[in-house]
Amino acid sequence: ATNHLEHASITTYPNLENFFSKRKGLFFYLTRYGKKAPSDIDFHSPEGDIYLVFGKESTGLPYNLLKDNLEVCFRLPMTPEARSLNLSNCVSIVLYEARRQQGFPGMSFLEVQKGENFLESFDI
Repeated sequence: ATNHLEHASITTYPNLENFFSKRKGLFFYLTRYGKKAPSDIDFHSPEGDIYLVFGKESTGLPYNLLKDNLEVCFRLPMTPEARSLNLSNCVSIVLYEARRQQGFPGMSFLEVQKGENFLESFDI
């Protein structure tokens, strides 16, 4: 998060129940037990916010939460020999897919830090 944390809005909640009681929208849960890939989910939400819920690397999300929400559980397809992927990598993959489906709102398609023509003007 070097040089980027100041751009983030972070809210903490004491527990999942408190979070769910205060936030309204569409919830999607990443779990090894999901039966859909992120590409199978429609991340367009005309009715409100979308929440991507990830558990701890060691234990994942509570089983009762997953069982009660099976229709919105998903997994990242991966080799059967691997137990799991690193959580930060999973978040990156899923967030990228959601933003891709939405057309990358608020994101730049051009290099803005050094300028879109940086390589063309770079002398070797």
